[in-house]
Amino acid sequence: MKILLLSNRHHKSGAVSISPWWLFVVLVLAITGASTTSSWVGYNLGHELGTKQGTEQEQQRTHAAIVSGASLQSSIEQQRKEWEENRLRANSHLNVLALKLGQMQSHVVRLNALGERLAKMGELDSEEFNFKKIPGRGGVDSRDISSPVDMPELVSEIDSLSRVIEDREVKLNILEELIMNYDLQKEIHPSGQPVKGGYISSKYGERRDPFTGKKTFHHGVDIASRPGTAINAVGSGIVIFSGTKSGYGKLVKVQHGNGFVTIYGHNQELKVNVGDYVSKGQNIATVGSTGRSTGPHVHFEVQLDGEAVNPVKYLRAAK
Repeated sequence: MKILLLSNRHHKSGAVSISPWWLFVVLVLAITGASTTSSWVGYNLGHELGTKQGTEQEQQRTHAAIVSGASLQSSIEQQRKEWEENRLRANSHLNVLALKLGQMQSHVVRLNALGERLAKMGELDSEEFNFKKIPGRGGVDSRDISSPVDMPELVSEIDSLSRVIEDREVKLNILEELIMNYDLQKEIHPSGQPVKGGYISSKYGERRDPFTGKKTFHHGVDIASRPGTAINAVGSGIVIFSGTKSGYGKLVKVQHGNGFVTIYGHNQELKVNVGDYVSKGQNIATVGSTGRSTGPHVHFEVQLDGEAVNPVKYLRAAK
């Protein structure tokens, strides 16, 4: 095979003779080079495409991880808030329970003191009504059938018990006041004998005057006794008169309240002054025979709302 060589102006300038074998080799080399180049270009394109796809997948995985982490963080934050709310709610319940417990303790202390006073006033058995000891209680074991304690229910029960304790305290205070008033009434209400021993020498009502023999009204009773015998108040009260009065000699008047006044006349010695408070059974004078009297005795008189009444029932009231 010949290959013609031409110049730029297409003039024949020479010829080269090439054997078919070399031409075949050249063609094989050309084809091989083109294939290699194509493979290299394809490899580069595939590599770039694979790298790009890998990067996109990595970015997607990273984004998914970020989203998952944010979701987990949000869930943790929500749980933390719920836990904090539960803690605050529990603390609030505990504060309420502590407050109620303090109030109940103070009420119980007052109830114990009040109960002891009432037991003493009522002369009750101090061992049976011992307010410093827990009363005996018992029963079968109920743990297997008992239900768990619910906090709101417990708070409600404590609140209800607190109201019951307050109610009982009010009622016991009223009871104490009634007992004290009753005791006070017993103290101020005239009852008993003004002197120990002696005897009634002149009764209440119409009688003959020991000096004139005429019928007169006697507003009290005369109790004969030895001179100097102690005369005691038959009720607590305030001394409204202590001195000498015509006909009565040395006289003491005690005002007891509720309209009652007691009078003690013909005394030998006066032991109290006007304005003195005297208690029931207190010595206020001694038996004498001062004033219009025939011998040692005490004129005992009871007035109710300014009017003399028969003192006999008051003399016997303490018996």
